[in-house]
Amino acid sequence: MLMRSQLDCRDERLPRKIFDLKTRATFPVRLDVANYKDHLDYRITRTTGLFYSFEREYYDMMRSAFLKYSMQVRIGGMDGIMVAYHNTSEIFGFQYIRLEEMDTALFGNSYMGDAAFGHTVQILDALLNRIVDLIPNRTLRVHIQTLSSGTMADVYAWTEDRPEPPPAAAPAVTAAGAAGEKVPVTVINEDEVGAVDADAVDAALGVAGAGAGAAAAGAASAAPPPSVPDKIIKLRMVAHSIVNGAKTETPFVRRQGTDVWNVSFRIDVRAGPALACDGLGPALTEPRQLR
Repeated sequence: MLMRSQLDCRDERLPRKIFDLKTRATFPVRLDVANYKDHLDYRITRTTGLFYSFEREYYDMMRSAFLKYSMQVRIGGMDGIMVAYHNTSEIFGFQYIRLEEMDTALFGNSYMGDAAFGHTVQILDALLNRIVDLIPNRTLRVHIQTLSSGTMADVYAWTEDRPEPPPAAAPAVTAAGAAGEKVPVTVINEDEVGAVDADAVDAALGVAGAGAGAAAAGAASAAPPPSVPDKIIKLRMVAHSIVNGAKTETPFVRRQGTDVWNVSFRIDVRAGPALACDGLGPALTEPRQLR
């Protein structure tokens, strides 16, 4: 899996040398972008307060943008971000925010942030590998959506076989922790889709499978990939956190040296010609027992 993070600036005084540039419009501009000219009179004039303050902009950014910013910084091995606060007409100030500060706001500490990033990458990699196993050597379009139900969150991935040739293979990259060291994380794959094999999925998609004869396989490889925009595979992934051996569905802060955080997940698969419009199916009311 190839991950990209743009490296904007370099300063030798920083511990990790590299930092990213971000612009942050004032909140009325963000909420009404189409009519941004109507909000040019909104200016940041004080440090704290509900309106017209850096505190308000920082608070909104912490809740809506810190997660993606922290991931970009980690992928690029950067130290932090330089934020410019503005209303599209005037810049009101700059603020440098280190990765550790974002981690504290998001996770409580960088140890928890490193582990969360490691779990997320491993789970995404497992999901993409499952998709590639089901439809090998094809160009695919994947749409991923997360839906929450109470304290549970399901990840749905709709996968469509595309007629374009597959892209060239890219070298894998790894990400280090906030302090530069690799953080050990454990992801337990509770994949329970043994009944669905690649040949059955290929049959549903109208693609020659591995079980076909040599002549059929040769003809399939010689012919251009068929266009099947109405044939979609739907995958549903359910994940749980296990802290110190106990399943938990509530927020927690992982303490270095004392807490063990594992993630357990399973992936369910459906294949057929009508999945593009059949909705999400029955809601997950009771999670299946984890091993």
